[in-house]
Amino acid sequence: MTLDLLALQALANQDAEQSADMNEAVKGGGGGYTLAPAGEAFARLVEVVEVGDIIQTFEGVAKPAAPHVRLGFALYDLGGRNYSNPDGTPITIRTWPLALSQNEKAKAFLLFKKLNWSQKAKTFAQLLNEAYIVNIKHSVPKKAGDKVRHELDLASFRAPLDVMTGQPYPVPATLPTLFKLFLYKNPTMLMWDSLSEFQQRDIVESENFLGSPMHSLLVLAGLPVPQKKAVDATPAVHVAASLPNVVASTLVNPSASVVVATPPSVMVSAPAVVPVMPEIAKPQAPFVASVAAPV
Repeated sequence: MTLDLLALQALANQDAEQSADMNEAVKGGGGGYTLAPAGEAFARLVEVVEVGDIIQTFEGVAKPAAPHVRLGFALYDLGGRNYSNPDGTPITIRTWPLALSQNEKAKAFLLFKKLNWSQKAKTFAQLLNEAYIVNIKHSVPKKAGDKVRHELDLASFRAPLDVMTGQPYPVPATLPTLFKLFLYKNPTMLMWDSLSEFQQRDIVESENFLGSPMHSLLVLAGLPVPQKKAVDATPAVHVAASLPNVVASTLVNPSASVVVATPPSVMVSAPAVVPVMPEIAKPQAPFVASVAAPV
């Protein structure tokens, strides 16, 4: 079968009208990452995504699962610094998931106090579209080859007011397409569809997603329910079989495997006459048992 070259070229030309122009360079790397300049910028809160209960660790100790939120801020020029992507849209910087704690020392609590400078909101969601001034920092590469990344100085958020006049600065309006809001207890399909794939993944990976309102909405709509990523929970456990008077046992939980050496509960002294037992060949290598953790 001979392909019609002219027909193929016509299809290629038609497709090119809807594709990116490979002649045009795009700054940054890693999926279109544009490094925001360090310094102060105007910012608007454009994303409030409640991601459900997450287990986080502190100094190697897992904390109880707790509700978290991830915030996103669109940046705008201040002081002559350009905070635009190559396509002209504002650079958006997102926080790591923050535990929704009201502890007076919690990051989310302290951040909310700064963002709610007008004292008109009770939740982060009510602050959507609010404007601020924030300092943008650059990360320090930990090793050769690491890229410099931008990050928000959460402690630097302040009201977008002129300190001399007290009047608000003219912070640019935000494109409607940039707004994303997901309320974990009160979601809608419109909220879900507006999220990116990685934001939906954050929600699906939460500890309480199964049976959640969003899970129910997807099931009722007959839509595919994303599955959690498979986790290889079959670590090798080394048992010290050669130690006398020691029983090696394993305690396995969903996130770790721990080997515990447990002495017998009762120590029995040797009898006066010790029976002669057949000689047992010593093992040539440590015994390795694979223990599957519960899913």
